[in-house]
Amino acid sequence: MVKCELDPTLGHTTFPVEKLAKTNGAIQDMRVENLSRKPRSNDKETLPKVIEPFSLHELLQNPFARGEGLGATICSLADSLVTSFLKVSELKPWVDPQVVLSGLFAPVCETDPTKCRIIYGHLPDDLNGIYLRNGPNVAHRHRRDGIHLLDGDGMIHSVRIRNGLASFCSRFVHTSRFRQEQAVGRPLFPKLFGGIIGPVGVARVLITILRIAFGLIDISHGWGVSNTNVAFFDGHVLSLSEDDMPYIIKITESGDLITLRRFEIPSKSYMCAHPKFDPVTGDMYAFSLNFPFSPSYSIFRVPADGQDASHVYVPLLDVPVPLLEVPMVHDLAITQRFVIFPTNQIVMRLGRLTKGETPLGYNGDKIGRICLLPRDGLPGETGPKPRWFEAPGINFLHFLNAWEEGNDEVVLLGTQVFPVEKFHEFPFNITFGLYEL
Repeated sequence: MVKCELDPTLGHTTFPVEKLAKTNGAIQDMRVENLSRKPRSNDKETLPKVIEPFSLHELLQNPFARGEGLGATICSLADSLVTSFLKVSELKPWVDPQVVLSGLFAPVCETDPTKCRIIYGHLPDDLNGIYLRNGPNVAHRHRRDGIHLLDGDGMIHSVRIRNGLASFCSRFVHTSRFRQEQAVGRPLFPKLFGGIIGPVGVARVLITILRIAFGLIDISHGWGVSNTNVAFFDGHVLSLSEDDMPYIIKITESGDLITLRRFEIPSKSYMCAHPKFDPVTGDMYAFSLNFPFSPSYSIFRVPADGQDASHVYVPLLDVPVPLLEVPMVHDLAITQRFVIFPTNQIVMRLGRLTKGETPLGYNGDKIGRICLLPRDGLPGETGPKPRWFEAPGINFLHFLNAWEEGNDEVVLLGTQVFPVEKFHEFPFNITFGLYEL
């Protein structure tokens, strides 16, 4: 047993990493305990940065006091007016910042690469590697705005073990969205799950459209949060979320985490957060949502070619979806011969916004389906033919594994949501069960 913590001069902070490492034939139980983070005296700022409503008098008296142009001033004024209509008391617990951003989910600041002090035990000299974890961490928000657990900006936490020593580091993923909001010190984009609820939330969306029209924000290089997953593909560490393309993360010699750039695939603006990788070829299988003009899920393969330039992709299948009720597909699976793609009863309904609800919804009349798509060949009349199987009551969000048994059986192992009609209240009032199909 080994126990480590950060240098106590930085505050009472330790971070979780559990790993069974096989070293010289012996199993070492590696554990770093998790305690609540306390603010440090050398913290330059606290998170998230909360924007109060601007004074209407101040804006009208001196509209350029902040060095903003007329367009930016108009949008800031509109933001203030929207915020003034919000009432925290009307927020549901799953989007109430006083509930969501508390305890273990409270936002934290970045941490420079910092050596961990070994309290007891020993780290084997030949155990070298890094543990990476991605998750949401809100950097900017409006006062009284609703916020969902999934709305935070991506932050990667790492524990690096090298030559008998351990170090910790945490950095925001410098997405296009994060860089733009950081530059002005305020939120510019609406929070998808918690910040666009009801008519007031729709007003936030209209303000964002206005900012785009004024050239105040740039969405040509993505506007996602990159807060869901970390993967390794073709020599790159990738930070992922399905509202954007992945971002390439560089790990320096000191253990720091630097965002290099977006991982570009021609004609793709989004990619799923849980791609799958062929352990033999190294190829990546993923899907993206084509939106909004011809809504469909596009399943594709990205060959591992070792090139740093834009990757090519091989289209496998397009699955059309209704514009007003887009199925929420979060994961896929692969076996030796098949790509496995699900659709379920969890949907994104934009119409729910007008009712003061999150866009996440449930369609009880819909029957979940599972698609088996042969991996070999190309799409077309002579290409692979997908086979769809009805799976009533199945609402898999994540696949843990998939394999083939013989020539006529495919086994899926995934997590099922209960009760599915409460999924919009995540992480409250729902549970996940492990199911084999």
